[in-house]
Amino acid sequence: MPLPPDEKKLKTIAQAAAELGLLAYILRYWETKFKHVQPFKSAGGHRYYSEEAVQSLRQIHHLLYEKNFTIKGAQQYLNELQSGKPNTGDNADIVVAAAVVAEPVAADIKSDRLPDDLVEKLNGLLDQLKSIQDEISEF
Repeated sequence: MPLPPDEKKLKTIAQAAAELGLLAYILRYWETKFKHVQPFKSAGGHRYYSEEAVQSLRQIHHLLYEKNFTIKGAQQYLNELQSGKPNTGDNADIVVAAAVVAEPVAADIKSDRLPDDLVEKLNGLLDQLKSIQDEISEF
């Protein structure tokens, strides 16, 4: 894409990567995997990211690093989000449960405030969720 007229608001790949705490090669890789990340390129081939593109990168970073989505799962999620047609199939429900619910549950399991038998049951449920998430990610 050619550079837009308001190019002063653009960030270089180094600036965008630093803002996300990543290395530039990861952003270049994500460009090949996510259609949501399409930086502007100068005549010399330098990449420049708009604020919207940086927002997309933040969302991808969140899905991959904080919610533990696979790249394929993040692609599917973002495509469904963009199309406004969330997947209502059985797998979608399980992926959401495994990816979104597992993180808060894991934090609670380590709490000293819970009875030991409840912690044991929650650990069992967490293991089941992780197993289901692993099975789904194979598809």
